[in-house]
Amino acid sequence: MARGKVWIAIDFDYTLWDTSTQQPMSGAQEALDAFHELGWRVMIHSANKPAFIRKMCEEHHLSVDAIWGEHGEVGKPPASCYVDDCGVRFNGDWARTVQEVLALFSNG
Repeated sequence: MARGKVWIAIDFDYTLWDTSTQQPMSGAQEALDAFHELGWRVMIHSANKPAFIRKMCEEHHLSVDAIWGEHGEVGKPPASCYVDDCGVRFNGDWARTVQEVLALFSNG
C-alpha cells in the first residue's frame, strides 16, 4: 500500500455485499465512487475467500483497490478507517463500550 494515501477498509458480507441476495448492497457502488473521488483507496477485508470477493467485485463492477488476503496478507489490514456491519466504536470509555456491546445482544 502506498504511503500517504488514505485507505478505507470495508467488510464484504452485509456491508458491501448482500449475502442473502448475492448482490451489492444498495448504494455500495456510489459509496466506493465517493471514496475514490476523494482520492482514497478502498480495501475489502472479510472472512470470505478473496477469490470469491474478487470475482463478485469484477462481475458487479465494484471498483476496489485491494482485497486483503488476496496475496497472502494475514491479520488486521492497515487502514485509516474501517466500515463493518458488526463493529462497535471505542471512544476511550470501556464501561460505555461494554454497555453498547451488551445492548447489541439484548435486542435479539
